[in-house]
Amino acid sequence: MPRSWSPRYKHRMNETPIDPDMARLDLTTFIVRTCRDRAGRVSGVIEAVRTHRKERFEDLEAIGGLIAQMTPIASREQESPR
Repeated sequence: MPRSWSPRYKHRMNETPIDPDMARLDLTTFIVRTCRDRAGRVSGVIEAVRTHRKERFEDLEAIGGLIAQMTPIASREQESPR
């Protein structure tokens, strides 16, 4: 019987994940598209694969902050009052 692949975790479903904590996480996959203009400036779009949400960025330093804002945990923390 062939082993089946898990498209979400990119490992064989009947094998233990490299990090057992990964199985409990709500993983988010991002696509980052970049382009460089003639002046050397980098800009682009980050897309969350599951939700298709897209955010534009104008410099490389903005990528980390946008990904943090687009993660489900960050969204839930912003919505729930404390």
